[in-house]
Amino acid sequence: MKLGLEKIVIIVLAIALIFSLILRPSKPIDMYEDEINNLKENNKNLILSNDSLKSENIKLTEEIKNILITIDSTQLVLDSNQRKIKDLEDAKGNIGNIVNKLNANGVTRELSEYLNRRKK
Repeated sequence: MKLGLEKIVIIVLAIALIFSLILRPSKPIDMYEDEINNLKENNKNLILSNDSLKSENIKLTEEIKNILITIDSTQLVLDSNQRKIKDLEDAKGNIGNIVNKLNANGVTRELSEYLNRRKK
């Protein structure tokens, strides 16, 4: 039976692998235990910070809702004021038409009524 150079190299490498597996230093279990404890502690800290972030998020969401409600009510007031301004602008032209149709006594009376309404 002839063993070729390749087969001898493979057998030598297999033997070296077996010896390296048998003779390698094993890591102590305590090292893994300490690592697991550290990871558990980090996990607890992350859970606490996550809970605080969630509560802050809830507070901010409520604040945003309140701001949106305020914006909506302000928009309603602005729309109402815009309609009033438009009505006043439309009525501004009517005062001139009324005055044009009146005589001197009528103009005086209308101006007096107008000034009295403005005082109130």
